[in-house]
Amino acid sequence: MVNVRVLLCALAAQTALALHPVDHPIHEGHGLASLGEPDKPIRQTTYPSVMLHRESNEKILKHIDIERMNETMSTLTYLNNRYYKSATGVQASDWIFEKVKRYSGTFKIQRFRHSWPQRSIDVQISEGNGAKRQDKRVIIVGAHMDSVNRFNATGEAPGADDNASGVAVLLEALYLLLRDQKTKHFTNQVHFHFYSGEEAGLLGSKEILQQYAKDGVDVVAVLNQDMTGRGDTDPRMFTMITDYVYTPLNNFILEVVKSYTKFGVKEWACRYACSDHASAARNGFPAAFISHGEIAETATDYIHTTNDTLEHINYDQMSEHVKLVLGFVLELGFADFAAAPAATQTETQTETQTETQTETQTETQTETQTETNAHPKTQTGTQTEEPYEEVTEAVTETKTGTKATGTPAPKTTADTDDF
Repeated sequence: MVNVRVLLCALAAQTALALHPVDHPIHEGHGLASLGEPDKPIRQTTYPSVMLHRESNEKILKHIDIERMNETMSTLTYLNNRYYKSATGVQASDWIFEKVKRYSGTFKIQRFRHSWPQRSIDVQISEGNGAKRQDKRVIIVGAHMDSVNRFNATGEAPGADDNASGVAVLLEALYLLLRDQKTKHFTNQVHFHFYSGEEAGLLGSKEILQQYAKDGVDVVAVLNQDMTGRGDTDPRMFTMITDYVYTPLNNFILEVVKSYTKFGVKEWACRYACSDHASAARNGFPAAFISHGEIAETATDYIHTTNDTLEHINYDQMSEHVKLVLGFVLELGFADFAAAPAATQTETQTETQTETQTETQTETQTETQTETNAHPKTQTGTQTEEPYEEVTEAVTETKTGTKATGTPAPKTTADTDDF
């Protein structure tokens, strides 16, 4: 196992430690953001009513590894905080990026450039082969990487549950999907997002998903994982958030839960734009948000404090979240979605809030796309730059003997298991 202290010290040496933290937190609420009604109505989408791929994916579910998740949790919570304007926030993003680059499989990983230093990360694991290149349907699973201390924005904020747990869940699901290789047969594109700046107002997800909307990306489903690590009560449950969501997608997720997990589901309303799923809804994308079963009871007593630590984490709870993400991706990856209708009807439960513009507005211009869903350049004055600062194509050696290019994943026992 990689020595966490050595790795973080190495990353720190590469990080711009002269970054100036802000003096005050943006807010004390959990991801509170001034989001108004969607710019576009939510895309009308029909989801599978029967789970077709559960039995054929029994092996992948059995390979969920608590130790891999614990390594992620230990690394991210070891940092003083993951505040989006801090040097340690940049270290967290860099660590996630480098970790994914070492995975086996075929994927494309990109870092999204923001006006603040912590980059968001976009990992595409499937090109999709069920439609013409300009007609792809896109599935997104996302989690935010940043943390914050409600009393001091740059103070200690281990953020174990909120949201190192969500990052660990996505990394484990991503690792298993890439090892399994079924992704190359998916009908639809699948992206894993790791968002920056959620605690400051959903900033990272807002910018990425706005870019997707501007590019005309046909997003058919977004699943947000935020706070997945607490599970001390019986019966064990997921919490399904009921605002800023798309009801048909929630109904589909209920079927995934029944088929792929051993948990039940209870509903809860945040009553504000409490996490990154709201950014999807704001841009007309069908979204859902699933958290652990105790969010309503514990959301205010430890999050955004020094008490959000590993000792409160339940890895059995997190393992069920991994199963949920795997089921979500495996079922929708193969689903046959119709093209978006010309006229759609909003089916989301939102609250009207005035949107405050805190960042300089940018203009986008369309350029010739050289690959599926290529992102146009952002034009600011006379300077043109891509919102994605780099693209890493990774094709590493797998059990079928694919020729290795890029950086191969380290050979471990888990890597050699035959799914």
